[in-house]
Amino acid sequence: MTVPMRTLTIQGFFLAFIMLGCFFVGEKLVDVFNHNFWLNIIIISAFVIGIVLCLLQVFSLQREYEWLANFSKGKVNFSESTGPEILAPLNYTLKDTPKGVLTLLSMKSLLSSVEQRLDEKRELNRYLIGLCVFLGLVGTFWGLSKTIGAIASVISGIDVDATDIKDAFQNLKAGLQAPLTGMGYAFSSSLFGLLGSLALSFLDVQVSSAFSKFYQSVEKVLSAFSQKNSANMLTPASGPAYGEALVERLAEAMNTFQTQLDRSEEGRIQSSKALLSFAGNIHQLNEVMKANLTHMDQLTHQHFELQQQVARLLHVHNDEASKKSIKMIECTAQNILDELSSGRSKITDEMRKEIRMLSKTFSAMAANE
Repeated sequence: MTVPMRTLTIQGFFLAFIMLGCFFVGEKLVDVFNHNFWLNIIIISAFVIGIVLCLLQVFSLQREYEWLANFSKGKVNFSESTGPEILAPLNYTLKDTPKGVLTLLSMKSLLSSVEQRLDEKRELNRYLIGLCVFLGLVGTFWGLSKTIGAIASVISGIDVDATDIKDAFQNLKAGLQAPLTGMGYAFSSSLFGLLGSLALSFLDVQVSSAFSKFYQSVEKVLSAFSQKNSANMLTPASGPAYGEALVERLAEAMNTFQTQLDRSEEGRIQSSKALLSFAGNIHQLNEVMKANLTHMDQLTHQHFELQQQVARLLHVHNDEASKKSIKMIECTAQNILDELSSGRSKITDEMRKEIRMLSKTFSAMAANE
């Protein structure tokens, strides 16, 4: 069983189920229908038109499938005036193309055209579904407006000074007929509108499923046809088709090249940002080193002044105790200076290591890009 016939079978069973339900509740349904006869007639008309349209859309695929099957077998005469409707772009393209050659770009364009035609066929289905909902809402608000007006009339018509309670109840009962009639207007139209939209939505889902399977079949057939003719397209003997294939390959290569250029540009931008960050870090390290060197120079200058003061003290105090104290001060100052020099060397070595590490990291990043 083909896809259209299988879909038609499902739709037929669904419609039979609806008719069976209407048969069992026929009398009650007629009473509800008569509450708002003319508006319900419009809703039922839109519903019937939607049913016929969905069935015809699925049934029309049978001819398209037959043409597609003949096309896959190579039995299609493209010069025929009576061609398919949905696959008309494919028929026209292959009829005007030498030797029935189909390129990749042409295949993509044809698939897009087929998809657009299938989607356009379902536009009226969506409109009828929305129309049923809209008409149901119109009946609902119409009935509610009549109900509210009738209730206001009943309330204003109640005579509180009446002595005969029986007549008062009779008048109240007669007055309530109008609000109840308005409620019948509202609920009957809402019922038929919602049921119609629900049924049409199910049928439209089946149409969408059939269209989707048909599109997949077209895609498979065109892919197989394109692969089968790709070898002939790439031989110089094929003339214009060979040139068209070369142009297509050139276009694909240019697209690939453009993509690679975009990636290279992104990599260059990232490398520039990394260089700027690296230069900023180097500048910060340079400032730190300058500050450390300035501090070391100040300490050296202070040590030199301390040595001069120690020499003066040696000339002034020649006793052994003073000499020992001054020697101890000098040794302590020399140790401090040695430790400062050692610390400066360590800081300088650490900075050099950090700079080498940053350089290696940047080189590795540049190599990867």
